[in-house]
Amino acid sequence: MAEIIRPRRSVLYMPGSNARALEKAKTLPADVLILDLEDAVAPNAKVAAREQAIAAVDKGGYGPREVVIRINGTATPWHADDLAAAAASAKTAASSVAAVRSARGGAAAASRTAAPITGRPSVDRGRRQAVW
Repeated sequence: MAEIIRPRRSVLYMPGSNARALEKAKTLPADVLILDLEDAVAPNAKVAAREQAIAAVDKGGYGPREVVIRINGTATPWHADDLAAAAASAKTAASSVAAVRSARGGAAAASRTAAPITGRPSVDRGRRQAVW
């Protein structure tokens, strides 16, 4: 299979807790949409934001844009559930793990998912990728 190079000229971060923003993102001319479950979401809204963001991705309507879920860091109580939900979503292009502080931390996060990992996130090989 030939590699497809995808330009990522514009990347838009959206809070996963904001339903209006998730809907608006469907109309914006960005190459990549990152639905943030980490910094943009209050601790008491993390679970609801995860459910809302994953449901929005699975519902679709984002066109050719890559949709990335930015999940909470490995040292947080939300990490495992965020990672599992993002990996289970068929329409999620990638998961971005927040607050990875070392190669060991990145490898630990990668080992928790069955999704293929690549060090070249700018190349689409027709599979889900994890990015740090």
